[in-house]
Amino acid sequence: LLGPSHQKGVVLYHPRSSSITEALELISLWQTVENQNNFVLVIACGNNGTSYTEWTALCRTLASERLLPYKFVSYSIDEELESELSFKDIFECIFYEQSSRFVERLAPVTLKRAHIKQPQHLLITGGTGGIGKRIIEFMSPKRTTVVTRNLKNGPARRDGENRTFIESNLATLGLPTGEEYDVVVHCAGVVENALMASMNYSRFEKVCNPKSVGFATLLNGLKWKDPRLVVAASSVAAILGSRGQANYAFANGLMTTLAEMSESCTM
Repeated sequence: LLGPSHQKGVVLYHPRSSSITEALELISLWQTVENQNNFVLVIACGNNGTSYTEWTALCRTLASERLLPYKFVSYSIDEELESELSFKDIFECIFYEQSSRFVERLAPVTLKRAHIKQPQHLLITGGTGGIGKRIIEFMSPKRTTVVTRNLKNGPARRDGENRTFIESNLATLGLPTGEEYDVVVHCAGVVENALMASMNYSRFEKVCNPKSVGFATLLNGLKWKDPRLVVAASSVAAILGSRGQANYAFANGLMTTLAEMSESCTM
């Protein structure tokens, strides 16, 4: 859709799915058009009822590294997408829902300390890290099961009477039969930073696996356990983007989308 250099043009990228391959395609396209003039890059996805955080976070991250005129559009009918193929509302994330047009905005909130009923049995992934330890301390559960990928003392052990450790990379996590968890917290994650020119499939896969694949496996394992609360710990990178963290922003966005699509009313 690019015309002569003196004319304005639109570059449209429409990913088929939210896969690592498509994310890397957008990164490659971003680098390809960065020296072009008089264009806007439109990233478009068909409305699936989510906030498409994986794509909005990736766009903001790439823009923080190399600023290009772009906008993201989630649409329901072709006419909605066609109306956005213009230079209006650059740097916006636009969503169409039931024929209404919404533009994503940050909203001020008043933080309130959460008053969470003491868990009878907390299941937490990534519970050996700094954030995980603080969550355990804050919730003060009667029993805790910690899923971690680094366990030096064997695949599973009991520390005292109230804490159990399970070693797993989450992709193949199997929860013990007969155990019930009333609160579940997913805060496992891996960081592998690099600017877009150095991003590759391996770096994306390493970061996406615990966040998205691991979260999906966890949710599948909880189908018949009916916890009263499920918490997914994300990152500000999924909201504002984060320079050098295209994979991390995309991974947290994928996790957010999984949570939005989950049928669990306790998410």
